[in-house]
Amino acid sequence: MEILPDRRKKRLGRWEKITLILGLLVLVAALTPSPAWVKTFLIQKGFMAMSNNSGDKVRQLVSDGFKAPVNMLRADSQLPLLQLDIKYQEWMKLSADRDQALADGVIPEQRQTVKASLQYLNKSYKAKVRLQGDMLDHIKGPNRWSFRVQLDKKQAIFSSRRFAIVSPDVRIHQGPTLFSETMKYAGFDVIAPFHKPIRVIVNGSDWGVMLFEQAFSQELLAVNNRTEGLIARLELDGEYLDDEGLLVRKLRPRVLQQGTIMGNPALRRQRTQALGLISDFLAGTRPASDVFDTVRLGQYLATVDAWGAWHALTWNNWRWYFNPHTARLEPIQSDVAVVPAAHIWLMRPPSQSFHLSRKMLADGQVRASYLASLAKLKHDLISGKLTAHLQQAETILKRQLHTSAPLLGSFDLKVLQTQLTCLNTGFKKPECSEIQAMDPALHKHFDRTHAIPPWDRASQFTKTPEGYQLTVTNTLPKPLQIAELTGSTRFDEVAELDSDTVTFPTLLAPGESLNFAIPLKYPTVTLFAAEVGGNMAPYEWSDSHNQNFLPRGQAPANKLPDFIVPQQNAWQIRPGNWQIDDYLVSPPDWKLLIPAGTTLSFAPGAGLMIFGELHIAGTGNKPVQLNASNPKQGWQGLTLMGTEGLSSSKIRHLNVSHAASPKQGNWRPRGAVYLVNSKLDIAHLSITDNSSEDALNIINSQVEIKQLQISNALSDAFDCDFCTGTIEGGSFSNIGKRSGGDGIDVSGSNLSIRDINFYTVRDKAISAGENSRLDVSHCRFDDVNFALVSKDASHIQADNIEIGSVTHYGLMSYSKKPFFGPATMAVETLKCDGFSCLDKARVALESQLLLDGIPVPPKKLNVKELYRTVMKSDKPQ
Repeated sequence: MEILPDRRKKRLGRWEKITLILGLLVLVAALTPSPAWVKTFLIQKGFMAMSNNSGDKVRQLVSDGFKAPVNMLRADSQLPLLQLDIKYQEWMKLSADRDQALADGVIPEQRQTVKASLQYLNKSYKAKVRLQGDMLDHIKGPNRWSFRVQLDKKQAIFSSRRFAIVSPDVRIHQGPTLFSETMKYAGFDVIAPFHKPIRVIVNGSDWGVMLFEQAFSQELLAVNNRTEGLIARLELDGEYLDDEGLLVRKLRPRVLQQGTIMGNPALRRQRTQALGLISDFLAGTRPASDVFDTVRLGQYLATVDAWGAWHALTWNNWRWYFNPHTARLEPIQSDVAVVPAAHIWLMRPPSQSFHLSRKMLADGQVRASYLASLAKLKHDLISGKLTAHLQQAETILKRQLHTSAPLLGSFDLKVLQTQLTCLNTGFKKPECSEIQAMDPALHKHFDRTHAIPPWDRASQFTKTPEGYQLTVTNTLPKPLQIAELTGSTRFDEVAELDSDTVTFPTLLAPGESLNFAIPLKYPTVTLFAAEVGGNMAPYEWSDSHNQNFLPRGQAPANKLPDFIVPQQNAWQIRPGNWQIDDYLVSPPDWKLLIPAGTTLSFAPGAGLMIFGELHIAGTGNKPVQLNASNPKQGWQGLTLMGTEGLSSSKIRHLNVSHAASPKQGNWRPRGAVYLVNSKLDIAHLSITDNSSEDALNIINSQVEIKQLQISNALSDAFDCDFCTGTIEGGSFSNIGKRSGGDGIDVSGSNLSIRDINFYTVRDKAISAGENSRLDVSHCRFDDVNFALVSKDASHIQADNIEIGSVTHYGLMSYSKKPFFGPATMAVETLKCDGFSCLDKARVALESQLLLDGIPVPPKKLNVKELYRTVMKSDKPQ
């Protein structure tokens, strides 16, 4: 049962005392110079000055002070309660960091992390805690310090294992929520951490209402419907004045949670791509549209300018998610620090005051998205709907914050309307004439960047007449420790390599380089290294012609195969049987048209990647065939990369066989048929004998699929992430020839699945995860390990289900990832051949499973052991 603040009625005398105290504070503030403690107290109590005039501040304070008792009486005190207990010796370490910060004027970069115990909803969590933030506003008060908290693995609170607890005034109270709600209402799909008011008790001392803030972590990505990936930021490596007297800052990209990233081969490859893209953008060798998701970046910059949120644009506040499907970086809302005072809020676009955002908006594609987004925000505001949405969100939030911040007022959304009007008209209207550009005294701007690439990207792996040479260059400000060097043959045989000039382990000083001669038989090398004080990790280089491949549309080829007929923004395939020996990539915003009866046979390294739309017009008598010219060696599969507006593709009677996923260098999708960001109308698609992790992989798409046939799948048959729509008719047979084979595996999706038969599935026939919603009906399962599985806040509603034979359980409901929470399932009209349906139903504690409306009793379930044994995966990488 949740422990909540005491809501018993208090005597009126208490509120009279509150009024008296606030009146005295007003008098002190008005008659004496404001001491630091008074200023900190008032700010933490919610006072936000709406003017820079001293007289106006006093009058506002008097007015807010008289409203405060009413705000406290009406406050919503039914807030979640977190109790944090830190032992004395550990607490003294945090206090020492705070004392050092107060002496230095900034919180030290190197901070002590201490052990703590956290209590929530009568549960105890082991945690690690350190001071949060950089500036002193995080720790100025005698309490209400900002903490970064990390729970032990497999534990989570509010869908987060890593989070911060901050005083609301540090984030300017309701500001970040109004900012994110603006994007949400406008339909801008930009990742944003949530800020939830909670009551906090630290070592028995009531710190009042604070904000629970999600950290930049995998949990943040998951609850924002993003595939597992990495988050990148910038760090400063120094600054200098160039020959023209311009300030140049040396910036280096890096990833968050480096240890986790380097321990995962897939994320390690993504890191190489992401940091390379950022480095190229900083150096000016790659345009913003080739680095960033232009639509989301434009939306984010428009929202920043609308709210005057210049703080989000400083180099140290940028955070980017690397999307592994598109190989582009998406902005993440970070420390927007919006201010309600009109004299601060109203400004010429702050995006034009910062070097990085100016450089982004100089790209035509980013600029087009930015202008369209400004127009959308203005339209939504003028219609009154956005205003009503923001006012409702603010009212709820203010009532929660008023418990500890009774002086807190509202944002005047008329200022937002003025700012948007001026932005959309280029500040040419009379009411915009006095609005100035951002005050340069607010932030130290720089004029250009000096990109410092990560040391592994600055290092070179080149071919020589004698073999290969690895030149390792240390771009770090610290020595680089090198422990071991290994080589891999083309047959994946690994050997430890010696050096005639270096003895391992060795240290490489900043700015220095080392050369290693590599025998020709080792086209891939791995160096185990770390900056001094860090953890050793593997860094890999390879002699691959496509090592730097990115999924980008290519300019129209001057010479196309004779069977491809160029049309206006399209390729038309001639009817017939054709051989493709290269990896064929279309230009952007293109169409591929394949007529009935066409057969395309692909060489082992060949494949097909279309940016735009795919139209396959097979028939029952004349299907379209995509196959391998050498079935034993396979081919690189079919890829469709749609557009943000979900371009429409239509596929009829297509047979795909012996395909692998389109692995190109460090870009490693999973599906032999791989469809992204599309509106898909598919009927009679057959995929057989694939050699990839997924036979069919669809991402972020609307789907209408009929008669889907998948057989002899190496691992999973159909993986659908962040999809909506229907799948009707068809069969899945012999799924998981290797292991870990699911029939239909969905994450973050809302689908209707009906009239499908599942035969011989080595893992889960239908698996719903990560907050999915499935409506399953008229399906049959034979020879499967598990039939229907709902996990991680998903819900399956099923009816008319037949289970012929199942090895372990027909129905399961549980939580695998605690930050999502328990799952539910409800099944009506279930038929089990030769066994009791109830005996083959299993539901974990806190999850739910209903059979014909009757709850199945939950039992303790060791999920970790489950995935270590009967659900153990051995999927191809």
